[in-house]
Amino acid sequence: MFIKTVYVLLTIFSLGLSTVLLAGTDDPVKDNNDLTPSLDKLHQIQCSIREKGAKWTARMPSRIPELMPIPEFRVQDPEAVRSSCKMDTPEAFDWRDYEGQNWVRPVRDQGRMGSCWAFGACACIEAALKIRAGNSELPVDLSESYLVNCSDAGSEEGGWHRYAAEYIEANGIVDEQCAPYVDYPVDCSLRCRDWQTRLTYIDSYRWVFSYAMEPLREAILEGPLAASFMVYEDFFYYESGVYEHTWGEASGGHVILICGYDNNDSCWIAKNSWGTDWGENGYFKIKWRNCFIEVDLMSVEVSDYPPYGFPELLHPSNSAVINHNPINFNWEEVADATNYQFELATDLLFNNILYADSGFTSSDYYFDETLDFGFYYWHSRGCNSHGCGSWSSNNVFMFTNTGIGENEIPSNIDIDCQAFPNPFNGMVRISLKLPPKTPLEVDIHSIWGDKLFTLFQGFASDGETQILWEPVNLGSGIYFYRVSIPHNSYLGKVFYLK
Repeated sequence: MFIKTVYVLLTIFSLGLSTVLLAGTDDPVKDNNDLTPSLDKLHQIQCSIREKGAKWTARMPSRIPELMPIPEFRVQDPEAVRSSCKMDTPEAFDWRDYEGQNWVRPVRDQGRMGSCWAFGACACIEAALKIRAGNSELPVDLSESYLVNCSDAGSEEGGWHRYAAEYIEANGIVDEQCAPYVDYPVDCSLRCRDWQTRLTYIDSYRWVFSYAMEPLREAILEGPLAASFMVYEDFFYYESGVYEHTWGEASGGHVILICGYDNNDSCWIAKNSWGTDWGENGYFKIKWRNCFIEVDLMSVEVSDYPPYGFPELLHPSNSAVINHNPINFNWEEVADATNYQFELATDLLFNNILYADSGFTSSDYYFDETLDFGFYYWHSRGCNSHGCGSWSSNNVFMFTNTGIGENEIPSNIDIDCQAFPNPFNGMVRISLKLPPKTPLEVDIHSIWGDKLFTLFQGFASDGETQILWEPVNLGSGIYFYRVSIPHNSYLGKVFYLK
């Protein structure tokens, strides 16, 4: 969201004073070029901290992250003011350690974009989903990139966490695997092909505001809150302790996640999106009533949700060799899944899907179709009435007509094989441990399963057999090497970086 007119609500919380609304403030946001870190600035900040008696330490920042325009700090709906429910609030509370569990996802890094609004909204919803499920290990991971590139809630230059929540309530949001985050704008069409079945919605969102502190602490006990606040230049230099503004001008707005509080230090505990090398492993504490931190808090309500996480594939295992029908595909069950989807393809990107099925309740799938010789890729995912989770990783297997089935492979000869280095950009060494004089053949195949050539044909050496491959006239990419001995074979994958 682009904010053309800046409204600043200066909330003075001291007894006997009232809230003041200043409209039309035209102070420009400092450009990042003016915020270049320097030792002189660090020295001035450290002196200001000592003079004010503040309880935080500063250090030289490694970079200056992008900010949003100065936020709209104003009360828009007086009826939204939260009253105390007279809950018994503890002296300190932190969702990172509630009932011995961490209910907050790991710290992320927004990189070179002003996308904090998307990170704040996703972090708030992710925590709410974990709490709603009663499962701190719920593998929910929502896509900030989807909000930046596909929604009307903002862009790489800024946005608003409440607008993001409004968009998700109406349109949903996909998971991180469907639209992985990169810190530059990309076309929305680059999301996964099945994005419409992977949407997560929220029931509602609400603005949380109170002139008193106790109702805000009560709100934190219900779940972490997304919050915007004013960033002054000294905040970039934060290292540890309880931050309060001591030096520098307003540099812009920023959205974070408040996940706790501490009465003894009169502070909020917050998660940032500047990576774990900033602050206290990506977190910080901020003094109450500082930088307008309490003015724009948001909570979300969630109920039902699709399965999160993806199945671990069990059989056929990666690089298996199979020559019999039916093929029993099976995987580990996914929490909250009531049914599953299965796909079999002839290419790694699943552009050429050979077979697909959905709606079956078992995590086993029996495939009784005839396959041609070659490589095949398969994956699965869990679904319920609210959508589907992420696809599993893709397993590849070879279907062959050697006449030797999996159960007929003798157990007295195993193939112990390694390729190093992998990835490689010059030469790769394929090392084999086999009984001496074992008949041996090594073939190279393309990612689509086509045999390119035979790299080695002969007998295993005494000890370790080493076969070198230096690609000639081949482009960068993924290749497979198939090691064949009597009654057994092994399929390995290497990454060639030219």
